[in-house]
Amino acid sequence: MYSSSIESYYNNPYSFHFRIKDLISQLQLRGDEKILDVGCGDGRLTVEISKYLPQGYVIGLDCFPEIIEFAKSKFNRENHPNVEFQLGDARSLEFEKSFDVIVSFEALHYIPEHISVLTRFKEIIKPKGKILLTFIGEGSKNSFHFILQELLLHSKWKELKNFHYQFYSPADYKKMLQTVGFCTNRVEVFPLPLKHNSKIEIKQHIEKEWLSLTSRIPQEIYEVFLEDLVTIYMERNPSNQNGLIESDKQWLEIQATIAPPA
Repeated sequence: MYSSSIESYYNNPYSFHFRIKDLISQLQLRGDEKILDVGCGDGRLTVEISKYLPQGYVIGLDCFPEIIEFAKSKFNRENHPNVEFQLGDARSLEFEKSFDVIVSFEALHYIPEHISVLTRFKEIIKPKGKILLTFIGEGSKNSFHFILQELLLHSKWKELKNFHYQFYSPADYKKMLQTVGFCTNRVEVFPLPLKHNSKIEIKQHIEKEWLSLTSRIPQEIYEVFLEDLVTIYMERNPSNQNGLIESDKQWLEIQATIAPPA
């Protein structure tokens, strides 16, 4: 995990921040809930959630110690008394059944199998509790994440063989929710159009949006790997007549509640 990547990520605005704020408002929070933010990253969205909880509490969880320490350094308890950052893995959450809501924003696609994650969510959420999840869904062969998967399978990048990304369709995710015992309120694809003017802009987009990737690439191969990723992306998405390089990112949004006992 490289601190320079975390700092770069923190210093850039989220392209999807507007959508996250809208989704949080749709939860219609009372203000006294206890919320778990899984894959909290630099902590900005965790703190955003806390603004809706004047009598509540939010825990930001991430599996990387460096990220948790970074979040703590930016958002201390003195200034944010209803926010706490903890180290933990989504697949082995060690909490009691105490959360009203579990959220995760653009983080879970690095976990290859979600049944275990959803099962653990169900075990620590209160009856009638809600989950709100967003992450990258299935896309075309022209998309960043499709190209990324291809690169990770190439022998040239065997050093990155332990990197895993999983992208689901809405139908696949509905089946998993039902299997685990959630009632699906909404599973939809939200397209986010991407427009770039240059190769430099594309690289900057990757560096500020893909913290789970860029922060783990060894420094000695970082530039070469990103060069390959950007080059292939540009080959599959040539500039239009206006000079813009355009594509869509398929963003999967999930809202569900605990299914009532049969």
